[in-house]
Amino acid sequence: MLNAAVIGLGWWGKTIVATLRGSAKLRIVHAADIDARAGNWAREQGGRLFG
Repeated sequence: MLNAAVIGLGWWGKTIVATLRGSAKLRIVHAADIDARAGNWAREQGGRLFG
């Protein structure tokens, strides 16, 4: 399993997280976004946000 991060949690970033949620090869463990409100969404998905 490869741990990965997503940079940007706008529409496309959230789509990437949702798509990879069931992956046996990749696990999203961190995210980064300049909008602090994205932190709540990231935590709900089981990740951590760095802004």
